[in-house]
Amino acid sequence: MRLPISLPKSARSMWKRQSAPGAVPGTLHVDPTAPKPTIQVLAYGPGGCIERTVEDPQELCEILPAWPVTWVNVEGLGDATVLQKLGDVFDLHGLALEDVVNVHQRPKVDEYTDHLFIVARMIYMNMHIESEQLSIFLGTNFVLTFQSTPGGDCLNPLRDRIRRGLGRVRTLGADYLAYGILDGVIDAYFPVLDVYSHELDKLENEVLENATPRTVSRIQRVKRNLLTLRRV
Repeated sequence: MRLPISLPKSARSMWKRQSAPGAVPGTLHVDPTAPKPTIQVLAYGPGGCIERTVEDPQELCEILPAWPVTWVNVEGLGDATVLQKLGDVFDLHGLALEDVVNVHQRPKVDEYTDHLFIVARMIYMNMHIESEQLSIFLGTNFVLTFQSTPGGDCLNPLRDRIRRGLGRVRTLGADYLAYGILDGVIDAYFPVLDVYSHELDKLENEVLENATPRTVSRIQRVKRNLLTLRRV
């Protein structure tokens, strides 16, 4: 399992909640500097699959009934109008859609009448650990995912299995796709843990044999990163 593509810290949005106190629940306040959304569709069934980029969320109304499972992945959260149109197409709860753009959420699952809203966090290794919110909506025949920034994720092995018809994914439903997405996110944690296991072994030897002021700095950096990992 390869490490996910790392982006410079400046490329990953640190946007925090911008809703003013007393604002109407479900109001979307997007980061004005965030990338505009791109909508990628991977729809499939036992007999095949299609993959395309759509410009208008209304195009999804023709794709959804035509395939047993449709995976819609949105990269970029910089257009509230597009996000609201997606919410209308999939009949998403307004509070869940608000959580999509407030990208500081911790992992959770919220249950609504006809869909689940799941928040997970993808881990990236740069000079330090960074995480990106992955928002997942699971419906009867669809999975809708939102990522705040483009530039790669840890889910390409799953996409490749769908394209090539490998494993069971094309014969099962949207719930199995959501499971596969979460499995891919968690799998990507293990290479990061291996990096820090190796780093801690080196630090242990350094403390016992030749500790320097730089050793203390490295210990503090590792501690901060492991606390970040624990939170996500």
